[in-house]
Amino acid sequence: MENQTRFFSQILHQGIKDGIIGKLGLDVFVLLIVLSMYMDKDGICNPPKTALSRYLKRTQRTIGTVVSKAKKVVYENEPVLKVYQPKRKVDGQWVFDNNIYTISKPIRDNLIAKYLSVGKF
Repeated sequence: MENQTRFFSQILHQGIKDGIIGKLGLDVFVLLIVLSMYMDKDGICNPPKTALSRYLKRTQRTIGTVVSKAKKVVYENEPVLKVYQPKRKVDGQWVFDNNIYTISKPIRDNLIAKYLSVGKF
């Protein structure tokens, strides 16, 4: 295996023990796990729906349904997922870009984190 930068997502045990997954629902939890592969230090990510569909083995329509559900789930007085869809004008027509997702800070602090491996392990 080549030497390459490796990123890891981690699930915090205390979050599981506190029942956060049960509050989210499994489909929202799994969506957040996949989104965590793309998130930066502020929880912002913008994978294309095709990637989410491929990783979750669900149609893009189903992904949209799960995203809608995730936007309604509140944990520590904050939606677990915020979604923004930027648009721009091209030749007089509005074109929508990929969604920009933000995973809430309480979820990142208490359940899902991402880190960069340093060294061999």
